[in-house]
Amino acid sequence: MIKTIAIIVICFAIIIASMGLFLLATSYKDCFSRNKVTKKKARYLYKKEWITTLLITIIAIWLGLSMTGILVNPNM
Repeated sequence: MIKTIAIIVICFAIIIASMGLFLLATSYKDCFSRNKVTKKKARYLYKKEWITTLLITIIAIWLGLSMTGILVNPNM
């Protein structure tokens, strides 16, 4: 039962992480620019939206990795 839940959570985490990475790579790509002026303007323009997207992506990746650890663990 736990392994089934882990597989479902891994699938959702992969979907959320891939959507977040796609959004960061397309809409908020200027927030990660090497040019400091462009980066500053983009971060001012998007304010907290890009940080929220980045945090959701990081948490989804962490969730997927932790559920993979539960799935691989033979004691569960």
